[in-house]
Amino acid sequence: MAVYKGEKVDLIKNVKTNPQVIQIEPIELSSQLSWKKGNLIFRGESLADVMDEITRYTNIDFELENDDNIKQVKVVGLFKTGDVSGLLAALKKNFNIEHQKISNNKIRLFYVN
Repeated sequence: MAVYKGEKVDLIKNVKTNPQVIQIEPIELSSQLSWKKGNLIFRGESLADVMDEITRYTNIDFELENDDNIKQVKVVGLFKTGDVSGLLAALKKNFNIEHQKISNNKIRLFYVN
């Protein structure tokens, strides 16, 4: 399988499927590679997916309260890869989502009524 400029292949470890080559727009490619410059750009991904991605760039694990509503919050914005406090402030200001530090490397996110 060959992959050329403007294309991508999603590979999932330990999953045996026939991966497909997918065309990718330059702006989407730029967004997906923004981590190389210390940024993470989100364009409407769910909070669950956003937190999974952010966890890759920090030593903190995030736990979402057991509520599908919080997991489905759509996030749009640019975040610095190591700026956890900035992220938590944005979640509080824009979504009324608070946090509780469970341990040195675990934070629980929940809605405030």
